[in-house]
Amino acid sequence: MFEDILTGVIGCQASCTPATLAGWQRHALNNRTYPGALPSLSPEARIEGMLWTGLSAQAIQALDAFEGEEYIRQTVVVTISSGQQMTADIYKWRWPESVEGQWDTETFIKQHREKFLQHHLLGQRTGSTRS
Repeated sequence: MFEDILTGVIGCQASCTPATLAGWQRHALNNRTYPGALPSLSPEARIEGMLWTGLSAQAIQALDAFEGEEYIRQTVVVTISSGQQMTADIYKWRWPESVEGQWDTETFIKQHREKFLQHHLLGQRTGSTRS
């Protein structure tokens, strides 16, 4: 969702467009500030996010490494603002039993984003991953 975080992960710029993923929700996770996305049974469920395009194989590999074992990359269909549907990959949270309600983007931005970004950039320099 956040260009500076994505750029920090993949090491280059990428193009994006707003997109909606129907039938999924972002969840708050036990002892984590970042979310986990999972399919939902609610017909109103949706994730508003960004569709990043033009990613190289190396960038996708960097994303896979960043998301680590906590997520599984899964192909989904998203709708962009023009109404066009496109295939995309999402990182699905692997452990649904550890969700704690809905994740709030604004709370993340206000309370956790800067620390998350700093931790991630430090992780890039030291070779560690996020926690």
